[in-house]
Amino acid sequence: MMIETGFLLLLFSAFYAFMLGVSLFIFKREIRYREIVSVSFLSLISFVALIIGFMSDDFTVLYIANHSNTTLPWFYKLTAIWGGHEGSMLLWYLIIAVWTTLFASFTNIHEKFCQYTLSSLMFIQSIFGFFIAFFSNPFVRQFYPQIKEGLDLNPLLQDWAFIIHPPLLYLGYVGMSVPFSMTLALSLTKIPVQDGIRQILRWSYLPVAFLTFGIMLGSWWAYYELGWGGWWFWDPVENAALVPWLTGVALVHAGQGALKSNKFYRLTLWLALLGFVFAILGTFLVRSGVVSSVHSFASDPTRGVVLLIIFGMMLTVSFLAMRRFVSETELTQPSIKLPIFSQLFTLQINSLIFFLSALIVLFGTLYPIVSDTLFEQTLSVGAPYFNQTVVPLFILSILALLSYPFLTDLKKRPRAIILAVLLIVLVAAAFSFVLPYAEVMIVAAGMLGIYSTVKVIHTNHSQLFKKLPSLIAHVGVMVLFVGISLNSLKSIDSNVSLNRNTLINVGSWSFYLHDERVIEDLHSTRYIADIMVQSADRGGFILSPEKQYFKAREITMTETAISPGFFGDIYIALGDRRPDGSWACRIYLKPFVRWIWMGCILMAIGLLLGFFVRKKHDE
Repeated sequence: MMIETGFLLLLFSAFYAFMLGVSLFIFKREIRYREIVSVSFLSLISFVALIIGFMSDDFTVLYIANHSNTTLPWFYKLTAIWGGHEGSMLLWYLIIAVWTTLFASFTNIHEKFCQYTLSSLMFIQSIFGFFIAFFSNPFVRQFYPQIKEGLDLNPLLQDWAFIIHPPLLYLGYVGMSVPFSMTLALSLTKIPVQDGIRQILRWSYLPVAFLTFGIMLGSWWAYYELGWGGWWFWDPVENAALVPWLTGVALVHAGQGALKSNKFYRLTLWLALLGFVFAILGTFLVRSGVVSSVHSFASDPTRGVVLLIIFGMMLTVSFLAMRRFVSETELTQPSIKLPIFSQLFTLQINSLIFFLSALIVLFGTLYPIVSDTLFEQTLSVGAPYFNQTVVPLFILSILALLSYPFLTDLKKRPRAIILAVLLIVLVAAAFSFVLPYAEVMIVAAGMLGIYSTVKVIHTNHSQLFKKLPSLIAHVGVMVLFVGISLNSLKSIDSNVSLNRNTLINVGSWSFYLHDERVIEDLHSTRYIADIMVQSADRGGFILSPEKQYFKAREITMTETAISPGFFGDIYIALGDRRPDGSWACRIYLKPFVRWIWMGCILMAIGLLLGFFVRKKHDE
């Protein structure tokens, strides 16, 4: 009965959200907070009904039978709720309700602006509620034949990171609906544009922060779970999350520029709209079956068509909103000049760089699909395309970030700036005698980053609290840059065969097979190889990669073994057992790989702080 209750509450909450949207948009009703909360509460109870079904092993529910079984631990049953399309869409629906409630709780300026924003959010929630109810229903029952055991959760998803990775990613995806809805509201009201931009900027920090956390966690999961030793593969589904993130970062930079002048209004509003539009497009790519990926859900042409229609609706509404904004809003001529190498110039350059990067990634992701659909030509756009187009833009953004403090002070303190640059050049030249050219450039960039950080702290000491989010986020960018650069330059990988009698050297480390074990339980059988890892100056330890056979799904997965370190990882993926008794292994030495995720964490923390600092500043 709980399953039927969950479906009815889903349907009722979607209808309730639609009626609230109509009353706020057409009849201009006063906002009643309890009604907003009521929709969220109904959505929550619907989600809880599915949780109860999973925890009680109700295999009469088709979705539960396909993604769980009785031997699955309870925390993986929780993961299984969003391990498939239908359940993850129900989580998406709940998160829309959460964002709507948060907006209603923390924004109380300009009543009409809030009314139109909440109306848009309610319409979005109702659209996805009806989509789930009629095209992606996780509450469908199957009574015949009676099933006593489920198929189990995909073994790739039986990992602690997957408990929190999808919720974080969806918080970012769905959170972009708030700036989207606020932009629609701004086009319909007569409030000062600066006030609207200020609120849009503030509410863009949180979804971009959650997207950063989600993408970082997904990268980390792929690194240790897939056994490839990489942290980013330019997979179409990875790109589907990256495009809204790049657009969101561009929005943050453009919004800051708009608050310091009146130059970036249209760019900011377009980015606010496209951030959510691209999130819908990414949802279509992941859930329609048009791309093949380890991350994608099972294909369903019908739901793909519906998602494409929703994408078209959102894109059309965006064009209409911008057309109305341009025709109805009188923008004064810019009163602030935009001198080259100024802060405003840097903000504009970075916003354009990130948006251009988003378009490049989107083109590379969609081009094979369009080519196959329209011209029946199967093409593949791989890592070389993205590395040759996006990476130079990222480096250009880093150069703009690093050079800004020098160039802005060049007129005020030319002698000091010239001496600082000369010192950095001399130090880099000294390193050139012992390091390759590329690493010398990284050293120089690191010194520029340190100088820039110290200068920001020194010159803005009285406003350090206000500048702290930006400082933390940009330090994160530098840590990310150093991590990516050194990891790309210094990584080592080797395919070897390990046995008890032979010592294999990789880099400065030695490896041999120390022991073998087999562990069996009701859920799986694990074949473990204990590998001794030794170094002349750092002693020895054992890493235990394994092959795990999952009985319910009858598939075997690789579980890597990693020795983490601040300056690098030792990474072993176990292959097949060979006839001579040795194990095929792939060994990676991954220097500075954790700096990549440290940088992402710092960026996300800076963005989260930006929301609260902006709130305090606005008050």
